[in-house]
Amino acid sequence: MTDAATRGAQVIEANHFSIDIDIRCAGCEYNLRGLTVDSRCPECGMPILETLRSLAQAFVHQDQAGSLGKLRRQLATKVAAVVGVPRDGVLFVMDALGVARRRHDNRHVTARELCDGLRERAMAYFNDIDEARDLLAEWGLRTSEDVGRIVFGLISAGLAQAAEGDSESNFDGLFTLDNLFASGWLDPE
Repeated sequence: MTDAATRGAQVIEANHFSIDIDIRCAGCEYNLRGLTVDSRCPECGMPILETLRSLAQAFVHQDQAGSLGKLRRQLATKVAAVVGVPRDGVLFVMDALGVARRRHDNRHVTARELCDGLRERAMAYFNDIDEARDLLAEWGLRTSEDVGRIVFGLISAGLAQAAEGDSESNFDGLFTLDNLFASGWLDPE
C-alpha cells in the first residue's frame, strides 16, 4: 500500500473515534457523548461533523482546559497520528488557520495566506526566531509542505473543508524554516 493510501485508510479509522465529553448537537442540543464523529445525531439527524465544524471558530478563543479544549486536543491527536507529526504541530496549524481566517474576514484562505498566518502566529507565540525554529521543527513544521500535509489530514478527517482547486501541491515551496522569518522578527500587534 502506498504512503497516501495508508494515510487515507488511517484517516478513515480516525473518523470512527468516539466523543467522550459532553458536546451538544448544533441542531437540537442532544448530548453527543459516546457517538462517533462520523455518525449523525440520533435526535435530529444532523451530521456530527457539522456540529464539530460549528465549534471550530470557538476553538481559537476557548479556555484550552475546558471541554472544547479537550475535544480540540483529541481531534488533533487523531490527525497527528495519521499525518505523522506531534499533536502540537496540528494544534499550531489549527491556530494559524484561525489567524489567517480572521485576517481575511473568515473566508476560505489560500495555502500562501495560511502560511502567512502561521508566520504571524509564530511571531506572537514564540519569544524569538531561534525558539520558533526549534519548536516548529520539533513539531514537524519544517516546510510549507508539512503544513499542507496537516491541512489535508484535517480535511480528510472532516475537520476542515477544501475549496475547488485546493490541493497539497498548493503548499509546495512556500517556506522552509530557513526563510519563514527572512524579513525579520516583527513585534506582533
